[in-house]
Amino acid sequence: AYRRLTPHIFTQQEVSTLMAAAAGLQPRDGLRPATCATMIGLLEASGLRPIEAIRLTRNAVDLDQGLLFVQEAKGHRSRWIPLHPSATEALRTYARLRDRLVRKPSSERFFLLDNGQSADVRTLQCALETLCRRLGWLPRGDYARHRCYDFRHSFVVNSLLRLHCKGTDVDHAILALSTYLGHASIAHTYWYCTAAPELMAIVGNRFHQYTQGEST
Repeated sequence: AYRRLTPHIFTQQEVSTLMAAAAGLQPRDGLRPATCATMIGLLEASGLRPIEAIRLTRNAVDLDQGLLFVQEAKGHRSRWIPLHPSATEALRTYARLRDRLVRKPSSERFFLLDNGQSADVRTLQCALETLCRRLGWLPRGDYARHRCYDFRHSFVVNSLLRLHCKGTDVDHAILALSTYLGHASIAHTYWYCTAAPELMAIVGNRFHQYTQGEST
């Protein structure tokens, strides 16, 4: 009964461009540019809800094992999230810079601003809108602005594309994806599926193969 508004699906190239452009945020010699760039990369690589990334504490980020512990997330559910080695290395690089620039933090959160306080979703959203405006990007979808939550939608779409490319049985793999995202029901994961052109091409090809099989 409820029609979901279509989100903007970020491509991997767009995410890379955003992270590079974040170096131009103010203060250029401060921590904020690195905080915004690293958080954008993490959201794209993990599918975390923006508030989950904000609430990560130092103890919840295990850089030795490459794991994140998301505690008391939506529905009071906690979960472990394994990271790709490249994401772990990016977080390690950020942590070194953070500890060098902020000697006396006033928060135990992993992502900080120059004043030692925790970053928040509003700060990241403001940075995202600023970067997209500077790049001259308009959102593809029903929203007037690019949103931090679009990275979660993008993660689902891009994950399905990777699964198809690897020849993985998506009908089974989406169960693992649902657990990774912290969903209580697989229906919630399908809610994030967006009809991106690349996905629709795969669906069309599969349907064509199905009809060919029916005709023979």
